[in-house]
Parts: sequence; C-alpha cells; structure tokens
Amino acid sequence: MAFVGFYAPLLEQYGIRIFCITGDRARQVMEEMGIADRVGRSKLDIVLEGLCVECSMRNYRAFGGLHVKSSLAERIQDDVPASSAMMEAGYWSGFFTLDAKAFPPPHGDAVVRGELGLRNDPEGALKRNYFERHGQFDNCYSYNLRTIPTEGDTPSGKRIYTLSFSDPKPDQFMRDVIDRWNSVEDNLCS
Repeated sequence: MAFVGFYAPLLEQYGIRIFCITGDRARQVMEEMGIADRVGRSKLDIVLEGLCVECSMRNYRAFGGLHVKSSLAERIQDDVPASSAMMEAGYWSGFFTLDAKAFPPPHGDAVVRGELGLRNDPEGALKRNYFERHGQFDNCYSYNLRTIPTEGDTPSGKRIYTLSFSDPKPDQFMRDVIDRWNSVEDNLCS
C-alpha cells in the first residue's frame, strides 16, 4: 500500500494507474490476462493499467504488475509462476522489495543489510539469480540503500536497482513502467 500511495499520483500524469489487488480481484485480473490456469496459488500484488486514449471509450487496460516482498526470505519462489506466466503472455512483471532481512541478537546485530547486498555470500548470490541470471521478473527495485545494484550486463538482461523515495522522479521504476506502457499502448488499443 505504501508503494501504491507513493507512486499513484506520480504515474497518473502519464495515464497509468497502480493499485493493490487481493483475493478474488487478483484472480480476476490474472484471468483477464489469460494466465490464471497456469499460476496455481501464485499471486500478483499490484496491477498496472494504462489509459488507452486512442479508443473511443478511453478505458484502462492492464499491461503489467508487481510482486512485493519486504524481504526475499518471504518465499519469493511463490511469485515466480505468476511472473513467468505474465512475461510469457506479454505483460510486464516487476518486483518491489525493502530487502529488509536482518538477524536479531543473540545471533546477529539487527542491522538490515538485506539479502541482495550479499553478492559474495552464496545465499545472496542465489537470490540475485532470480533477476540477473534467470530473468524471472522484469527487474527488481529495492528500497534498501544497502542493496548492491546490478553492475554491467547480466545473462538475462534483467537488473536489480537500488532506489530511494527521495530520488528525483521519474526514477528507474517509473521510467521502466512508462516505457513499457508506451511500447504496448498501440497494441492494446487495437
């Protein structure tokens, strides 16, 4: 809800709506995308819709969505089936995270270093693979400044970005969403 509350007024000026969905509404959106039969219990947290100004009805059409986890320890693999199905069907599928995993005392120092910032750690490297190697999401947007962003090219062409709510807007997430809507708008309005 925080991501939606922050980005909704910023994306609105580009003819894009962003909103949370749950339960039956999430299932309905996945049915409209034509992927519900392939995703099982997988889910979609946030939908992106673009305003089709070329159609006579000026209605909104879904063109993508976002999967949200406060940390990657929250079973990111549960979102992979929906994300993969979305991308195969031509929809954009991003990933939002706070990358907020921390270890409390007595085993840790409670500092939120996250998991994506652990490039040299085998477990951290495996979690980066969801994006950088396997491309199971159309980019990851982390709002933990300790997350190490992707450097250079990746095997999948997908990246991990480290963002801040204080970054100048449009930030990388907004640019990616706006570019995607602009690239599919003509096809959706036909």
